[in-house]
Amino acid sequence: MATEQQDRRTQLLPGSIGETVDLPRMWYVFVFGCLVFSVFIAGRLIIDFPGLPLLALGIAGLAAIVGLFLWTTLRHALTAEDLAPSGLSASTINRRLLLILGMLLLNHALIPLLDYQLWWLFAYAMVAAGLALPLVQAKILIFGLTALSMAHNWYFEGGFQPILLSLAVLSLGAVIIRVLTITNIELEASRNDAARLAVAEERLRFARDLHDSLGQSLSTIVLKSELGHRVIDQDAGRAAREFRDVEQVARESLAQVRSVVTGYRQPSLSRELAGARTLLEAAGVTCHVRDETEKLPPAVEQVLAWGVREGVTNVVRHSDATSCTISIVRENGTARLELTDNGSGPNPADLTWSTGTGLRGLSERIADAGGWLSAGSSPDGGFRLVLEAPAGSTA
Repeated sequence: MATEQQDRRTQLLPGSIGETVDLPRMWYVFVFGCLVFSVFIAGRLIIDFPGLPLLALGIAGLAAIVGLFLWTTLRHALTAEDLAPSGLSASTINRRLLLILGMLLLNHALIPLLDYQLWWLFAYAMVAAGLALPLVQAKILIFGLTALSMAHNWYFEGGFQPILLSLAVLSLGAVIIRVLTITNIELEASRNDAARLAVAEERLRFARDLHDSLGQSLSTIVLKSELGHRVIDQDAGRAAREFRDVEQVARESLAQVRSVVTGYRQPSLSRELAGARTLLEAAGVTCHVRDETEKLPPAVEQVLAWGVREGVTNVVRHSDATSCTISIVRENGTARLELTDNGSGPNPADLTWSTGTGLRGLSERIADAGGWLSAGSSPDGGFRLVLEAPAGSTA
């Protein structure tokens, strides 16, 4: 069981082991914000101008440190291996430690040149440790480098600057960003898993309904057919009765199949609202339902039920929402369904959300009921689906 859960969890990862994952915007803002240290030191070098050779050497050293920092934090800091159940391997940790060690060695190589504000350069190695290493190793390295920067400052500057502690705070911020990013990715994977499980449960329900409806009937048909064949030569009248029973059972079975399929394809509004609440809660989305309608015409109720199903499916599969509101009201002879969420909303560059089979089929259904449909971004952000149909429609 544990192996099956790990295999299923691995399938939810953004990629294979070693493959990079999509980093959030705050990750890039934090990383590129740290480049201000190199700009500050490069500016000091240019202002003091220790000579063209030393200036070129200092700029080249800074560029090498920044290059290693960006390579580590954007390419190697977070891969699918960080999300695997087994965690990072020792070889991966050692590889990242070597990159951080390279920054430190370049930093020490620049000591004879940059004897002022030297401690700022430790920020790159410390932030890289916070973004690229597991929690325990990151904290050990961060506090160790903080102590090392203090020792260097004491040795070269002859005193202690409390602002050095800001390096530790900055690096711990990197640790927090790493933890939040991994947590968000795992939550999204869990949400997708819940949506897939909900779909699988619906398929099982439909299969169970068909089995319950047809199992006994088909068994009866088989038994009576066998009995009719056995007695057809000895008692033709009895055989005829058995075959008439087969015909009757077959007709009843056909009616049962139609009933099951009709109930599946033409959902009731109350059942769809209950199913929507269950599906959204299983996917980690808070559901708020406001239903102020009384009994609606069957065609209108069915198309609104289809609207609930299609809208909730879009919320679960294509949105990162945490809250969804479903409102159904009846005013002035018109039934109105409005579904909104607080997700990122449809991507204007991606038109597949509006041209897919679901919304196209829903538009056809609402048109048959004499109503209209609107789908797109809501004024407050997120996705918004609106359906209106005449409450007295008999389409």
